[in-house]
Amino acid sequence: MLAVDLISPQVPALSPEEKVADSLSLLQKLKLKTLPLVDRDIYIGLLEERQLEAVESTDTLLSALDISELKPAIGEASPLFDALKMMGELRLDILPVVGAANRYNGVITSESLLTALSRFNSAHQAGSLVVLEVDITGFMLSEIVKIAEGEEVTILGMHSITDVNNEKLTIVLKTNRENLSSFITSLQQADYKIVYRFDHPEDATSLKQNYDHLMNYINM
Repeated sequence: MLAVDLISPQVPALSPEEKVADSLSLLQKLKLKTLPLVDRDIYIGLLEERQLEAVESTDTLLSALDISELKPAIGEASPLFDALKMMGELRLDILPVVGAANRYNGVITSESLLTALSRFNSAHQAGSLVVLEVDITGFMLSEIVKIAEGEEVTILGMHSITDVNNEKLTIVLKTNRENLSSFITSLQQADYKIVYRFDHPEDATSLKQNYDHLMNYINM
């Protein structure tokens, strides 16, 4: 699943011709802290609610504001977990998706990312996710596969997020099992750190809590 597939149609972009007052009203209506500024289909940057609130006159046009400090974006062909990592590290409530020459496609929201994680967890086959942390040096996927085979667990997919500063890998495993208790116990016995588990089925509250925990972990 790519970033372009995660775009939420519910979040409009602001244009430079709009006033601060209208932008603040839209932020409050959508219950967001930031909105993208787009000029003729080109992504300019994110406008923060606190920045708009600090403007002396709410009749000021957005074109008069300096938004050079906040310009996060992700390429349209980037994978889901790159979006997850970026939103977690930067603590964003939305993440603009751009194409070639910074052409604006839309934004990923925390809700659309959560929905995508849920779909990833149940896509095509029943099963669950488990998130591990391992050292970059000495990591061998074959060892995890061997543990999985011993617990009669099939790994259907894997994604890794690298933290070069701490020399750690965050490994997301998609498995065919709905109950991961015995597999997780075996991983822990082999000294693997379990970050979070997304057992299936998940109710909306539990999945949202696990999502929040994972975002907080990535931001550590």
